[in-house]
Amino acid sequence: LELLVPGLQELARGGETMKIPAELHERLFTGSLYAGMVLNECSTAFPHPLGYPLTERFAVPHGQACALFLPALLGRGETFQPGRTRMIYRFAGLTRQGFAELLSALKHLPIIHLDSSLLEDCRARWRDVKNFKNSPGGFTAEEALSLFEKTFAL
Repeated sequence: LELLVPGLQELARGGETMKIPAELHERLFTGSLYAGMVLNECSTAFPHPLGYPLTERFAVPHGQACALFLPALLGRGETFQPGRTRMIYRFAGLTRQGFAELLSALKHLPIIHLDSSLLEDCRARWRDVKNFKNSPGGFTAEEALSLFEKTFAL
């Protein structure tokens, strides 16, 4: 987080056409490498499986698709694991609102229209997903569908 967040803030300030300096690229690369090691050791939570339909059907890069649900994950963390979540905020130097604003500044999503067939596919796909059990407080397919509907204003 100490490597990634400042780098992401620079990217957000620089805009889509920013030429990424070598030093920034190196920091982001190293931070993402460390993040990958953590994911390998600890697994992922609900943003990961929620991101797949966005990647598969709408060509949203998977990391960006997962990041879309990070504020919701942090919100659950505040409720179910407040100490750990405070530590995340401290290392990142951000609040949940700050995370949401940073991610919003970085996202360039296509217009996403979720139809009933996609939601039914997701409902079936999200039964007994191990990543949901890794989420603060647990997570269910119904909660996932509700978050999708809220996120995309259905």
